[in-house]
Amino acid sequence: MLNKSHLLSQLNDSQSPLIASIKAQYSNQEVVAGKIARIKNILKHPKLNPDKETIITRCPGRISLSKHADYINNDLLYTLGDRDIYLATQKISENKLILINLSEDFGNCELALEKLDQVDKSSWAFYPATLYQKLIQSNQGMILVYSSDLPAAGGLSSSHALMLSTAIAILSNAQHQTPNTQYLIPLCQEVENARGFSSGLGDQSAQLLCKKDHFAFIKLFPEPIVEYRSIPDDLAIISAPSFINADKSLPEFQAANDNIKAYKRINELSHQYDCQFLGDLLYKFTEAELFKILETIEDRSLRGLALYGLAEGARVKELKQHLDTKSLGKHLNLSHQAERNYYYDTKTQSWQAMSRDEQLAYKFNSQEPISSHSGIYLASTIANDQLQYSANNIVGVYGSSISGAGLGGNNTIICDRNKVEVIKQQLIEGFYRERGLEQEALAKVHISSSSAAAGRVI
Repeated sequence: MLNKSHLLSQLNDSQSPLIASIKAQYSNQEVVAGKIARIKNILKHPKLNPDKETIITRCPGRISLSKHADYINNDLLYTLGDRDIYLATQKISENKLILINLSEDFGNCELALEKLDQVDKSSWAFYPATLYQKLIQSNQGMILVYSSDLPAAGGLSSSHALMLSTAIAILSNAQHQTPNTQYLIPLCQEVENARGFSSGLGDQSAQLLCKKDHFAFIKLFPEPIVEYRSIPDDLAIISAPSFINADKSLPEFQAANDNIKAYKRINELSHQYDCQFLGDLLYKFTEAELFKILETIEDRSLRGLALYGLAEGARVKELKQHLDTKSLGKHLNLSHQAERNYYYDTKTQSWQAMSRDEQLAYKFNSQEPISSHSGIYLASTIANDQLQYSANNIVGVYGSSISGAGLGGNNTIICDRNKVEVIKQQLIEGFYRERGLEQEALAKVHISSSSAAAGRVI
């Protein structure tokens, strides 16, 4: 058993098991000092008892290079970034769940165990409170102290990072064993659904199944299968904020993600071809046959969404066979093309909202590969579209797209590793400075390095 005092002592010993465990999480050792400082800050919190067993868990944010794929059983393509949530937890004698978040803009709270079902669904505390209810049958109180450098509502799945770090901590504290991955994946979906958001299974799968220095190709059904590919040496990933929060609790977010409901209809259409999901069609039919299937969908909006799903899946399927930086960049550009709601008019030199006719005028050409198509998803904002346009005009950028489920957050930029610092500076001087966001961007435009999957640190 390691108590708080033991852990603090290990943090001051560069050869200790705890320091070795922290170092093992990251491919870029330059980030380790900041992580150690954050853990020290957590452990020094006066509410944590120096003599009680203390468990530390973490979960990184994911970088998604395949969007919305879990709803239709496409291959998912993910890697994990080096920003994460750390959590220290202890059992307490009080009949309470004490939640302390040391990150900016988060309130702390002490919740009576019998009132956990009364927590506001828009509060971050809803996640740990709901997990605690689902996982603990006794009246055992706990204290959970969090610290995060992972931006909330940034399209990097901070909500699942919060859930997984919490669930692993609660179960490890209660059962003294690492919980089963197959148990945690649907658990996160249950909690998101309880909050009122139709969640898939992709993000939490990535955060549990990815590994450091690799891209992970994950196929979820009928059972998760993971294939890994080394991240190319010449590739760098930049997460660039739009400074619009992709907040799932907002009514606009809920309304704009009716695509998720539409995917259920498309999956049902797949049943007539003896497939459970749209993505399964890619493994059963030729491209000529796929185009004929798409032509049977009369609603152009629904057809555009189905084309988007198949095109995303076809490109990721190709990347699984041959992954290189330029191909990945091209994939992101086509992916964002489907998301766009705005375009730059070169005649007026101004940004214009796309009309409905323009949105539905997507390419549909059976003489060209499905992977060269975009289809439509339409979940971007003007800031994300402008950011994507600006990034793609910088030498050394191969491609970029809005991250996550859309409507704000970050853009993911794939670029030449040898030029990454110059590209970041040009983004700041070009895109952000003219919007008065230079200082904020200096702190928040992030060059990502790789990290290990979610789990118990020690």
